[in-house]
Amino acid sequence: MPDKTKERSAIDIIYELNDKVDLLTKKIEVLDANMRLANNKLAKFSKVLNVIGEIQSAKNPGVKTLPSERIVPSGKEGGLVLGKIKTFGRVVARGQKPIKDVLIKVYNESGDIIKTRQTDSDGYWDVRLPPGKFGIEYIHKNFKTINLTIELSNDIEEFEVK
Repeated sequence: MPDKTKERSAIDIIYELNDKVDLLTKKIEVLDANMRLANNKLAKFSKVLNVIGEIQSAKNPGVKTLPSERIVPSGKEGGLVLGKIKTFGRVVARGQKPIKDVLIKVYNESGDIIKTRQTDSDGYWDVRLPPGKFGIEYIHKNFKTINLTIELSNDIEEFEVK
């Protein structure tokens, strides 16, 4: 019995693949446009949250509130800074005792704060960052402020700040 499947030429396969690539490109363009829109809305929302926090701080000067993740526009895109590199650390005192509630600020090369975190009860914190140079600042009322500079490359998935 002869095989009834239609043989396709290499040219037919190339055209079919080209059509699929074109479709994927269009879908990526739509996703990119939606992401830019979401980033703009998130940046506006972040500004509102920062204003609310300033108002609350002004009403209650004795009460210190820790800001949630601040989203500060950086570069022309602005908004949320996304990255694939898990950047993390553990803040400990002498004897490896974890330090809770350390404020971690992450700065881009322009000096803008792009992320803030607070250490948990184990002294642990993490953020996701893209490749590049970043400043890391540890702030705690009972300890001296520490500033570090890190550089993340494309070829890593995780980076421990020490």
